[in-house]
Amino acid sequence: MAGFYPLGYEFVMKDSFGAENQMFPWYTLFKQHSALGSDDLRQCERFMLGVDIICESQKRQLAERQNVGALVRQNWIEREQLERHGSLGWTRKAGVTVPRHSKEDNKALVKQVLTKLRRV
Repeated sequence: MAGFYPLGYEFVMKDSFGAENQMFPWYTLFKQHSALGSDDLRQCERFMLGVDIICESQKRQLAERQNVGALVRQNWIEREQLERHGSLGWTRKAGVTVPRHSKEDNKALVKQVLTKLRRV
């Protein structure tokens, strides 16, 4: 599928859904290589804020309903020691060192959530 989207769309989609691919190095690489200038960000700031509010609201609702994907996302963010900084997106908490995690580590994270929910 192809389409034309506002300038900040890809940026905000990575912030809202970027945690779902569970590869923080990929996310930071995207942010570094596609950084929008401050003028560009200002032009689409309200759009980005609106999309972000909608996405985060959906994620909270899913987590409250014990949605596996939403709970994995929450646990992943905690494991990676991330915090949100508006248009800058997700960054590691200051002074924290987190080891690089493998696909097996991510599978274990899913299994941990499924076990907690008594689904395995």
